[in-house]
Amino acid sequence: MALIRYYFENKAGLYQTMMHETMEPIQAQMRVVMEKGDFDSIGEFMRTYYRIMAPNPDMPKLMSRAMMLAPDDPQRQMMEKMIRDIARPATDMMFTKLQQNGQLNPGMDPEKARMTFISLMVFPFLIPPAMLEIHGIEMTESYLFELAEHNVKVLTQGIFNQKGEAQ
Repeated sequence: MALIRYYFENKAGLYQTMMHETMEPIQAQMRVVMEKGDFDSIGEFMRTYYRIMAPNPDMPKLMSRAMMLAPDDPQRQMMEKMIRDIARPATDMMFTKLQQNGQLNPGMDPEKARMTFISLMVFPFLIPPAMLEIHGIEMTESYLFELAEHNVKVLTQGIFNQKGEAQ
């Protein structure tokens, strides 16, 4: 505990440092997505997320738990700020821009497409181990990298209209 106080002041400081260092590459890629808003940048964002989270598979669980804390809890406030400042604007822009450019498949709702995107990113890290076992899935880093590629294909072949066909 003395080392935590010395380096981080308190547990909240440790949490904030850990989250910042883990999330910085993801936030950097999210900024690229906001600038470009194209299929390649969105796919690369998903790959970056999986690449960062694969060796830290409990991080999304930690983030999820933080969002379930009381609204005035510092951990929750930090997560909300991160979501408000980077994630929400980027996904709003991403899916709205894709729809405006005719790059969402006809009939795709941008809000629901965003929910699908979030689900594809987060659920693999939140799935209960017993469910993985029942389905015979071993969640290794290599499996997660393959899943990232599969999920990019799901997005590009199922949600996105790469041909730019009018809606």
